Amino acid sequence: MRKVKNIETGKEGFVIDDNFRCCDASEDLVVYDGTKHGSGTDRTLLKEVPFVLPIPDLTKCGAGQGKYCCIFITVGPNGSVCERFTALRNTLIFRTMTAKRNPEQPYPKCMVFADKKE
Repeated sequence: MRKVKNIETGKEGFVIDDNFRCCDASEDLVVYDGTKHGSGTDRTLLKEVPFVLPIPDLTKCGAGQGKYCCIFITVGPNGSVCERFTALRNTLIFRTMTAKRNPEQPYPKCMVFADKKE
């Protein structure tokens, strides 16, 4: 997972796999904060920046909340995993499931149930 900043626009986002080959050889596909889609961006404009690794929480991510559940949360042998910017991203976006929420907000603001009492 790579978080980058566009030095021309100041926007930050994550580089994702270009499975549909939208970009040319000089570009990376970036999902900028506040968007749900990737944008081809010239690599010379991207500077890698530090970020906090998303730590999903089943309650805060909406597990069990039907259509309000985040589509990117999965559960594996080591617990819950955020797959928002991983190789599973497109598989989860195009999968038919009860979960429907595809957040635009950066982590941790994407966790819409964060204010609920635990």
